[in-house]
Amino acid sequence: MMVTKMSKPSPCNTITDLPVCFTHETLQGISQELFNAGNPKYVWIDLVDDGYVNASDGIGYYVYFRTNKIEEGGNLKIPADVQRKYIDKWLAFLQNIKEPITKSGEYNLQLHNGILCNDITNKESKIWQISKQELTTLDLNIRGELRFKEELVKDKLADPNEPLKLNFGKEGFYVNGKRLSAEQKEKYYTLCKEEFGWGYSIGRFSWTISPDMNTIALGKEIVIMKEQIAFAEATRRQLTYFD
Repeated sequence: MMVTKMSKPSPCNTITDLPVCFTHETLQGISQELFNAGNPKYVWIDLVDDGYVNASDGIGYYVYFRTNKIEEGGNLKIPADVQRKYIDKWLAFLQNIKEPITKSGEYNLQLHNGILCNDITNKESKIWQISKQELTTLDLNIRGELRFKEELVKDKLADPNEPLKLNFGKEGFYVNGKRLSAEQKEKYYTLCKEEFGWGYSIGRFSWTISPDMNTIALGKEIVIMKEQIAFAEATRRQLTYFD
């Protein structure tokens, strides 16, 4: 686990906030509520509680989780025993939301504009909100990905015996080199919005799966994903590197 603090406040952050001294009990209660709701931003509350993140400084932070090892790095020193605590809680969080561990065991969380004290207690703030975009970015949306890939096979747009190649962007939607029709594009635009929070058809957002990124046949990939989901749903606790 590595934590990096930016050197100065984000130029986009124009909100001022007065610092508040929260009790440990208050912060842990908020963290647990977020955890139970399936909101990964509980991590930021724990970091505030442990003194690694300063609320109201307007400075961005980055957290890099590696579930299989203790790491040196970042500009905030996190002792090994504290890293274990955070990693074990993250694994418990994955089990809580029934999400399999990624193949790499890597997760990157970002807090671009820092955290305001008011955000911590205001349930209308971004800290309390969770979106499909955020879950997808964190690789916490395997069911959405599964639905998407099964639809491609069902619509005969992708061969289950071949690795999937994909390019969704403002220039068009392509699957295995073939451009989707307007009707097909509309269907998958809607599906992507529902499952991932992005339509991938405007602006800078795009989605590419190139041949060098994926060598597994799509049908086998779907089988593996289903097995991972079944395991996550059946397992009471995911094993950690330290067991």
